[in-house]
Amino acid sequence: MLDDIIKQLEEFRQRLIDLTTRNNLLNANLST
Repeated sequence: MLDDIIKQLEEFRQRLIDLTTRNNLLNANLST
């Protein structure tokens, strides 16, 4: 039970990092 929650949080965190990275790249491209 707890393992599943931890696993889901890990996946969510990774997705958040990916989105943030993509967003930062997008902002960098727009500002030039």
